[in-house]
Order: sequence, then C-alpha cells, then structure tokens
Amino acid sequence: MDDAGHIEVLEGPAAVRERPGTYLGSTGEQGLHRMAYEVLDRGVAAFLAGRADTVDVTLTADGGLRVADNGRGVPVETAEEVEAALTELRADGYGMDLCVVNVLSSRLTAEVRGNGFRWTGEYERGVPLAPPARARETAEAHGKSEAHGTAITFRPDPGLFETTEFSAATLAGRLRELADRHPGLALSLTDERPARHSGASTAAWRNTTHDWAGTVDVGHLSRIRDDAAAFAPGGLRHLVLEVVAYAADEAESRGGGSCTVTLHADGSVSVADDGRGTDTRLDAAGRAVKKPVMATKDLRFFDHPEPPLLPDGHPRRGMSVVAALSARLVHTNRRAGGAWTQRYEYGVPATGLTPVADDGTTGTLVHFRPGDHLPAPAEPDEPASAGAAAWAGSWPYLSVEVDDRRTGVSRTGVSRPRLRPPGAGRSA
Repeated sequence: MDDAGHIEVLEGPAAVRERPGTYLGSTGEQGLHRMAYEVLDRGVAAFLAGRADTVDVTLTADGGLRVADNGRGVPVETAEEVEAALTELRADGYGMDLCVVNVLSSRLTAEVRGNGFRWTGEYERGVPLAPPARARETAEAHGKSEAHGTAITFRPDPGLFETTEFSAATLAGRLRELADRHPGLALSLTDERPARHSGASTAAWRNTTHDWAGTVDVGHLSRIRDDAAAFAPGGLRHLVLEVVAYAADEAESRGGGSCTVTLHADGSVSVADDGRGTDTRLDAAGRAVKKPVMATKDLRFFDHPEPPLLPDGHPRRGMSVVAALSARLVHTNRRAGGAWTQRYEYGVPATGLTPVADDGTTGTLVHFRPGDHLPAPAEPDEPASAGAAAWAGSWPYLSVEVDDRRTGVSRTGVSRPRLRPPGAGRSA
C-alpha cells in the first residue's frame, strides 16, 4: 500500500528539531560536542583562508559554550544577512552549520564585528527575539585599528539532548588536534564553570596552545622545573607512568596494544610501544612540521582543575613534564611510510627531526634520563613485576612488560590486558 500521502515532510529548521540525531549523529555526548565542533571549525576555516589566527573557546558558568575568533566576521552588510546566516539551511555548509546549532540551542547569541560595526543577534531555539542590532564601534574602544571577528555563544536545548554538559577534556583534545594540524593557529580553552566537588570557581583556568612551528614555550618548561615535586610526585616512577599513559591511550583506541618499559643501569628509562607512531604533519612543500611535540603542553591534562589520575594516584599532566625534568630525552617515531628521531635537553630540542632507517615496524620510543630537578622517591621502588601488575587494572587494553636492568640482572614483570577483543592487534 502506498502511504506517501500520510508522510509528513519537514523542511528547514523544523526538520532539524524533529530529528537532531540526523544532523549531529546522536543526541548524546557525541552529538553535543559535534555542535561545538561545527562552530569551532568555522573559526578554523577563517584561519585557513588567511583571515584569522586566534580562536578562543569558553565553557561559560551557566553551562553554555562560547567560540570567538578574530577573523573578518560573517560576511554581512544588513540585518537580513545576519539573520539569514543563522536561520537558513544552506548547501555550502558555512551557513548551515550555524543554523543547525542555532535551532538546537535553547538560547544563542551571535556577535559579528567588522567594517567599524558590531552586529548582535539573539535567538531562542532558532527563532530571533528581535531583528539583529547594529552599533558603530570606534578603534579607540578596542585599542586597535579595527575590531573584527565572530563570537557565537549557545546553550544546547535540554529537551533535545541526553546531556548538555560539555567535557573540558574532550574539547581540549580537539583543540590539541587542531593545534597539531594547523601550526600558527592560536587556540585557547577557558573553563568558567564551578568545580564539581569543591564548589570553587575555575575561572582562572585558561589553557592556550602555542605555535608548534615556532619556538619552544620556555616559560612552561621552567614552571615545571621550578615545582618538580608537584608535577612529578614520587620521582621517576611518576615520569614512567606519564609516558606509559600515552601507550595506553593508543592501545585503547585500537582495541589493544603493548609496551615495554626498560629501566637501564645508567638511570635512564625507555618506553617502547607497538602503536601507530606520533602523527607527522607536512607543510605545503612536503616537509615535516618542526614541532617540539615532547615539550608541548597537553591541553587535555596540564592545568586542568580535575585531571585524570595515574596509577600512582597523582594527576596526569602530560609528556611535557617528562621532557622538562629530563637532562636528555630521545623521541623516536616510526610510522608507516617514514621514521625519525629527535633529542631534547630539559625539554628544548637539541636536534632537528633526523630520519632513521625503516625497520618495518611502527610505534613510539621515548628514552629519557632524569635531571637533577627530579625529587627522590618517598619510598623504595617496588619490584618490576609488582609495578606491572598494578598498572594492569588502570589500563585494561595495554599489555606492559617491565625489564629492570639496574642491578645488572634482568628482572621482568608483565601485565596482561583484561580487555582485548579477538583479532585486535597492530595497525599502522
């Protein structure tokens, strides 16, 4: 029987609100963050077009999200154009992204600056509360020749989503990926929401990436060394856990993996995994982007008010802690199609990216020797086997082998992953 006559055809914003999962993939956390990515990617597009170099993301105290860039602004000249960019679905994706976010938000405010004017529009569930307002701006008011850019602030509609709480860690991870992919783009994340447990404000937490193609963030490295006891409590063991945590991330993303931790007689430590290797970005000429990856602040963890805990019970801060506190660190990266190595001294690159022979494997090797800043452990190191067993519960997808050669007699301990789907293995 033909039921075509009984099918209700929804068009435009009505279709978006009726079936939000069709546009975002889901109405859970994934779909929620997809909204954020749509607005964020608009700022990145302005950077790629040469019109912006800064994007700031703010988790507002009322549960909303604000994304602001310093680009030329959404191209508008009239109130009608401002409204159209936010309320009409467009095939080019530029207007459609903003429209979808607007329609699925209980409240959205858009500010567009450019050509000496500021346009402001406010919406509820995609419906304008009033025509966009235009105000003239003077250069003196901003201390620059011209204020320009776009800021979108929105609160997802709780009636459409399973959750409306954005994850700072998820957004920080996205920003780190974008910083890796787009050298020269400055990205920041500010969390103004109250801390969940203490009730204290986290407004002071502001984490900013730097140009990975530029100089090393020496101030960041100095901060770690000046307070080594806070960033590496327990000394060497904590640094090892910081490195192994990245192998665990890779193993979880692939459904399983392994790594070997070797404690050498000279006091150095090497951690080798069987993952896909650190991603390498190429510039327009096909050359590897020179980025101090080992010394770069990890936006997901460093300075986060509630970072995840490592197996020793202390906060995870990222690889830059290891680099800053190591007199020497050698990072060897093997990926399908190429391999290279780079040496750091207290976090500062001492060499460029040096090609190494391809041995047919993929993975990452971090070999480091702690410097004098590292605090002494509070208690004697436990046997290698005991340490490996303790890690297994925290990283169920990762198999860890610890080879302790410090006494001249190799002692090996192994943890086996508790969760490893059949067929999970190496991938390049």
